[in-house]
Amino acid sequence: MSDIFYVNNNFKNVTLNKHFHEEYTISLVYEGAHFFANEKEKHKIVPGIIQVVNPYEIHTTNNSTWSHINIMPTVSLVNSIAKDILKKDSLETIHFNSFINDEKASYLFITMFETFESKEINDLAVDNAIFDFLDYILKYHSTIKENQIIEDKKTTKSFSSTIDFIDANIRDLNISLDDLSKNAGLSKFHFSREFKRNFG
Repeated sequence: MSDIFYVNNNFKNVTLNKHFHEEYTISLVYEGAHFFANEKEKHKIVPGIIQVVNPYEIHTTNNSTWSHINIMPTVSLVNSIAKDILKKDSLETIHFNSFINDEKASYLFITMFETFESKEINDLAVDNAIFDFLDYILKYHSTIKENQIIEDKKTTKSFSSTIDFIDANIRDLNISLDDLSKNAGLSKFHFSREFKRNFG
């Protein structure tokens, strides 16, 4: 899962005609300005703003010079996390807000990107950073409504067998989120959220 596509882009005087992507495109502008239009609105996206293009959403860029960090999560990844938040087996395609001006979202995005770039971080840390960011923007900046979110909070006692598993495999540098979540009997998204909430 940690092979999510990401890139640090720098564009100069770029114009892009109408086009779309099959996956989500999530970008944080850190320099310049992106003159962007989707099917509903036109915007000037400046540093600090997260821009989201939802799957199959037609959009254009008009003569823009800007730099941004960008990820392109698949529909299946976003749906998997959304299903865990909503405790549903199936759902309609989730749409994010086109523009997110939220300091915590920006912080999580930058932290995630720095985790991708770090030479000393393992896949477990990368997966957790991805889940933290997508979980947050799904809850607060998407078509998911607050009253639809089902909190299934676990206690530290719920993780006693997982702690034993970690202790027994402490020297295994390849221990994965899949290994830990299977041991706890939870989805990896739910495990990541609740383990971090209980143990930091």
